[in-house]
Amino acid sequence: MGAFLIVLVDLLLVGAAVQGIGWSFHEYVFPDAPFGFVGATVNSVAILLLVLFGNYAVSLYDRDVLVTRAGLFSRIVVATIGAILGGLLVQYFVWYLPNGRVIVITQAVGLATVSLVWRLVISGVYRRAAKRPVAVYGTPFVCSEIDSILREEAYCPFEIVYFVASEAAGGAPGREEDAAGHKELRGDIKVFDDLDALAEGSDAAPELLVMGHQGALDTAAMGSMMRLSAQGVRPCSAASFVSDLAGFIPIDLASVDWVVGALDRVHQRSSLPLKRALDIAVSLVGVLVMLVLSPLLWVLTKYRSPGPLFYSQERVGLGGDTFTIYKFRSMTQAADTKDKWADQEKARISPGGHFLRQSRLDELPQFWNVLRGEMSVVGPRPEQPSITETLQQSIEFLHYRYAVKPGITGWQQVKQGYVITEEGWSKRLTYDLYYVQNFGVLFDMEIMVKTVFIMIARIRSH
Repeated sequence: MGAFLIVLVDLLLVGAAVQGIGWSFHEYVFPDAPFGFVGATVNSVAILLLVLFGNYAVSLYDRDVLVTRAGLFSRIVVATIGAILGGLLVQYFVWYLPNGRVIVITQAVGLATVSLVWRLVISGVYRRAAKRPVAVYGTPFVCSEIDSILREEAYCPFEIVYFVASEAAGGAPGREEDAAGHKELRGDIKVFDDLDALAEGSDAAPELLVMGHQGALDTAAMGSMMRLSAQGVRPCSAASFVSDLAGFIPIDLASVDWVVGALDRVHQRSSLPLKRALDIAVSLVGVLVMLVLSPLLWVLTKYRSPGPLFYSQERVGLGGDTFTIYKFRSMTQAADTKDKWADQEKARISPGGHFLRQSRLDELPQFWNVLRGEMSVVGPRPEQPSITETLQQSIEFLHYRYAVKPGITGWQQVKQGYVITEEGWSKRLTYDLYYVQNFGVLFDMEIMVKTVFIMIARIRSH
C-alpha cells in the first residue's frame, strides 16, 4: 500500500469525520447556533490540513511505525491535539466560530478513533502482504550487503530472490565468500550468469532489478536491461533502492555519479530562500527561549564547575570552511585543548552538564550561529577540523556532507543519536548523504518535530 493511497484515504476519512461531527451537532444538538456554511468549511479545511501535517510530523505515514505499531496511540494523540489546538486558533483569529467544549472533545475523540482504526487496518495489510521479488545485478558483496539491510528493517515489502553476477564480479560466483570477506549469499537466492539468463530462466519475473554494478554497462548488459524493462521489470540503482527503504545511503553502494547528482539537486532547489527564512524564524524563537532560561542555564553550567558560561570551538561548515561554534559549557575546564572524540571527554562532564547534554539545552547558543548564516537549524552535525582531516583519509564521500550548512539537529541525530567514536562515523555519513539527497523545507520540519519528541523523552528519562 503506497503512501499516496494512505494520505488520500486519510483525507477522505478525516474530512468525513470533521464534517459529520459538525453537521450532527448543528442538526441535533445546537440547531440554532450561528455556525454558517463558510465558517464551518474554513474550520473543517484547517483541521483537515493540520491533521495531515501532524500525522506526517509524528511519522504516522512511516512504514516501520505502521507495521511495528511503535508508539502508535501516543503519536495519534499528539497529532490530534495539535490539529484541534490549531483549529481553535483558526476559529478565534481567522473566522470566528463559537464551538463549545463538547464539540471540541467530540472532534478530538472522533479524529483519534478514525486515525487509529485506519492505521490498524493498514498495519494488518502490511503484515499479511506477500514479498515482492527483486533481482540484484552486481557482485556478491553488493547483493549480501543489500540483503542484510533489508532483513534488518522492521518491515520490507521486497525480498532478493535472484542474483546476476556482473562482469566486475568475474562471472557467476556461486555462493562463496567474496574477496572483501563479506558474508556469503543466502542459499535460497537463485544465481544467474547474465541478465539474459535471468529473463529466460526465472520462475517469476522480478519486479525490480537493483543495479549494484559500478561503472558503465557494456552493450550486451545494457541491451538485456532494456529488454527486461520492456517486460515490466523496473531497474533502479542500489543506492536509491536502499535509501528509499531504510532512510540512509550505504557508502559501499554509493557512486560518485549518484552523489554528484544528489548535490546538483540541492543547488537546483528553489526552497533555499524559504529554508533560510525558516532558519531565522526558528532561531529568533530559540534565542528568546535561551534568554528566558538563562538563570537556570547559568546555575547548571556553574554548579560545581567554575569557569566561563559559554564554550567555543572551531568546527567545519559549508564548503569545508571553519567557523566558531558556541555552546553552554557542560564540561570542566582542561589544560589540554586538542580536539578529541566525545567518548574521551566523558570524565570531564560537569554535574549540571549531564542534564544540559541530555536535554540538548547546551546547544541553544548555536541559534546565534544560525542567525549569522554559519549554520542551519537542520543539517549534518558540524565536526572538529582535526577529526575531519583524519576521517577523510579513510572514509569515502565524507566531503560531500559539506555541500549544505551544518545544523543544530539533523536526520543523523534523529535516527542514530550522538556519534562518540570513529567507528560510528561511517554509519553517520550514510544518514548525512540521505539528508543531502532529500534536502528540503518539509524534510527539515519533519526533523524538527522529531527532535522535539526526542528532547522530551530524554528529559523525562533523566
